[in-house]
Amino acid sequence: MDTATKRAKTILEERLAHVEKEGTRIRAALTALREPSHKRTPRPKTGGGSRKRSSRGRTGSNRADQFVKLVERNPGITVSQIAKDMHIDPNYLYRVAGDLTDKGRVTKRDGGYHPSKVVPDKGQKVAA
Repeated sequence: MDTATKRAKTILEERLAHVEKEGTRIRAALTALREPSHKRTPRPKTGGGSRKRSSRGRTGSNRADQFVKLVERNPGITVSQIAKDMHIDPNYLYRVAGDLTDKGRVTKRDGGYHPSKVVPDKGQKVAA
């Protein structure tokens, strides 16, 4: 065998050993998924009927405050632009934007968000 062929054989043997080792790890992971280490116990029922969850409005929300600051610095900014600036998923921010609009902290017009002229308390809702 020439040098190039020996080198190719060595590379292929090393790669095969790596792939076989990876296959062993994958099989172990699959086995662990098939055989749960513990059984889930059902959650105890509390009270009766369904309960109403509290709204997600929290005081001192960092994301909401960041959102408002970006809107104040960049009137007309969109949720997508804000999400890029904050390095987060825009889907989450649409809920934040709706909450802030409902509370009167920002307004939406012309496809973007603008600072409110009157800033209510953070927890106060604005009458529509």
